[in-house]
Amino acid sequence: MTMETFDFYVDQKVTTWYRTHYEIEAENLQEAKKKALEFYEKGNTSDLPWEQYDGTTELMSVEENNGASVTEIYTDMGEMVYQDGDKNYLPQIKNV
Repeated sequence: MTMETFDFYVDQKVTTWYRTHYEIEAENLQEAKKKALEFYEKGNTSDLPWEQYDGTTELMSVEENNGASVTEIYTDMGEMVYQDGDKNYLPQIKNV
């Protein structure tokens, strides 16, 4: 008997750190620190390029994600086969 092959994928939620470089002009380092914080607090770093900080990617736990799934397995057609979180967390997801 010939076995069929089926394709699946797994989605996993992670945490990671990103680094954004930017320059601040100031009279001295103390003033530059203050301006750097103000620049960040105003949201000015959100449109700047960033790089992923190597070695900081970690899988999240369901508890860290407030009960929502952090691991989901799907068929190649997008049908959910498994989730590890609260099945009632997202109303559009039916119990599997």
